Amino acid sequence: MDNSLKTKLLQLECHFTWDFKKEDTSIADLEERLHEEIQFSQKKYKGSSYNYLAYVKHMQGLNKEALTFLEQAEEITRKDHGDEFEKLVIVTYGNFAWVYYHMGELTKTQSYLEKLEDICKKFPNKASRYSVLLPAVYGEKGLSFLKLAEQALKMSPDNPQVFRYVATLYRKQKSFDKSLELLTEALKNLPNSRFLNYQIALCYKSKALILKRQGDHYQKNRHICQLSRQYIFHLEKVAQSNPSFVYPQIDLAEMYAEYENIQKAEELFQILFSLTTITPEERQTLHRRYGIFQLQYNNQSRGL
Repeated sequence: MDNSLKTKLLQLECHFTWDFKKEDTSIADLEERLHEEIQFSQKKYKGSSYNYLAYVKHMQGLNKEALTFLEQAEEITRKDHGDEFEKLVIVTYGNFAWVYYHMGELTKTQSYLEKLEDICKKFPNKASRYSVLLPAVYGEKGLSFLKLAEQALKMSPDNPQVFRYVATLYRKQKSFDKSLELLTEALKNLPNSRFLNYQIALCYKSKALILKRQGDHYQKNRHICQLSRQYIFHLEKVAQSNPSFVYPQIDLAEMYAEYENIQKAEELFQILFSLTTITPEERQTLHRRYGIFQLQYNNQSRGL
């Protein structure tokens, strides 16, 4: 039964399967921050903090305290989010199952696996019998990683690799200003970094796209132009540091075209076509994006 349970537990989406490593963080500092977050944070869903605290207690060998925090997570989720309870409690029940497994209480472990199986049956996009791919689950996963990342930044404030990692996580969480702050700081030590400049460019692109979707307004359009200029600037830095890096240069060519520099866009596309180191996948993307460019700007380019 034990081996069968372990196989089922490994299918869960929870802190025990998200590959957090004790040596990657200061447990005491993390615990303090989580307690502060529960006490002072205004965020809507606090169950995630209790879930993470339960995992911290398990890492400290305090499984009974871990259960107490999981009970609090379940209670606050049921009380504050009754209509979304089953979606939000998936991580909590997964953690419950793992804690009971480590305590040797296999009957209770099986009970929580059955609860998860019943929940998962209600959702069509389940990953397995015991886990389900829901935004609530992956949101909690992302926020949890963002916290083993912020701690790493605190412990290694001068390490550009840590800056890169944390900034990328912030960008994926759509915290573009925070990501830009960290990436710009890392860029001071590595001004020609292809990776950093490209990540910065992607942040500016995302910010501009968000504004574009919000409708037309003069001040807003000025801001979009400023963001787009920054996007182009950092794409150009990428192109200068590594001319064979194809994808950002395709983006750059399209931005040239968007800002009515059709000739410069055409020239860049032709340079990319002449590259001998390009992969089949890159060449396929290049042809597809060039075809779209021709459809959109054909009349202007004929008049060059």
